[in-house]
Amino acid sequence: MITRNEVPSNFSLNLTEFSSLFVSDNHSNVEIIGGEDIPIHKAPYMASLRYNRTQHYCGASIIHKRFLITAAHCILPNITYNILVGTSLLDRGGTVYDIEKFIVHESYSKITKDFDISLIKLKRPLEYGPNIAEVPLADSRLKLRSGNMFSVTGWGVTDVS
Repeated sequence: MITRNEVPSNFSLNLTEFSSLFVSDNHSNVEIIGGEDIPIHKAPYMASLRYNRTQHYCGASIIHKRFLITAAHCILPNITYNILVGTSLLDRGGTVYDIEKFIVHESYSKITKDFDISLIKLKRPLEYGPNIAEVPLADSRLKLRSGNMFSVTGWGVTDVS
């Protein structure tokens, strides 16, 4: 399920701390504490990076019909991945797309996790619709102020029970 939580704009963590809060070694106990389940049409840019066509591994965001963005630490060698889009459920619905290649940031460090970002290029373009769309970008003139709220979306559970 996709979950969302609001975070104040003065909230700050470095990427390593952020990763340790939201990523576990087995990728099955990830939580967004205090989040809420949302339908895919409220976050149609969310995608599931999967292996074996069925196993969710990491989240990704649609930025173009042929490209998505994810964390570089999600890309492991010798594994065939694909992308699931168009559903807020990890076990049914949506459409699977094959990946042509990953483009990991040239300065990515596996040790420090600096530059922990990778592009995903799909073999064929996504078919946009109400449940599949690019991440909407903020107006470049937008000025964030302390106390502003924004939404964070990701795959996970919303409580520890």
